[in-house]
Amino acid sequence: MARNLVLVSHPERIVQKERRTRFGSAQGATLINTENPMPKLTGTLAYDPVAYATGRARTNLIKRQGHRLHTYLVALLPWLTDATRRHANQAAKVVHDDPYYWLRDQPPEAAKVSRFFDLCQRAAKAEVKPPGIHWRRQLAKAVSETKRSLILTRREKGWAILVLDPKAVAPHLKQLRQRGVSISPSIWGPHCSVVRGERVHPGLWKTGDQEQFTIEVDTEIQRNRAGYFWLKARSPELERIRQDMELPSRPRPDFHLTIGKAHK
Repeated sequence: MARNLVLVSHPERIVQKERRTRFGSAQGATLINTENPMPKLTGTLAYDPVAYATGRARTNLIKRQGHRLHTYLVALLPWLTDATRRHANQAAKVVHDDPYYWLRDQPPEAAKVSRFFDLCQRAAKAEVKPPGIHWRRQLAKAVSETKRSLILTRREKGWAILVLDPKAVAPHLKQLRQRGVSISPSIWGPHCSVVRGERVHPGLWKTGDQEQFTIEVDTEIQRNRAGYFWLKARSPELERIRQDMELPSRPRPDFHLTIGKAHK
């Protein structure tokens, strides 16, 4: 047993109370009681999830490969056609006008970098004739290596999560930040863990993969010792999925919607 503070919403102030609670991986202090009663959220069940870099981190990682990608794209340009060729010409002009575009310390604009990488992916799949095939293969290899560099975590074998729309936790993130909590979203985004590395018979694995399921969440934001913020969740549908895989109906810790983690 451990002592902790419970912070409960109040119309005019935050009231602090003390209570005794048993800490667990998904147990801790109740921080905020939101007004929306028992909302239902729908998400997609994903097995062996993997997290990719987003935002500034994604921009910087693509930038590191930018010069190489650009070199192969320009070499492939004479064999490209239509819109892909036109956009590749525009990308070539950027570096022609600024030879140090990919080498400068300051990061290029995120939107421009994202469009450039999308262009490289399209060009790597374009129908071309020899000797353009050689440059297309080189570009495809560079694109593949860039994608691998964007993976933040190894693929989590034996895990399954219900992936939810980021809008599901946006109000909670905003409310916590307004109360002075420095918090980042989970690298998997808002999600509910369904299978947590448990052993499942290979023939039963991926039951319900990519299907839609609904969870019902509590209105009180919880926090555990590790700094994770979450909402208790219930889902008879996910309980049946676990039972179909010959697992206990609920994981340990129990179903919960992960919001994010506080910075230390």
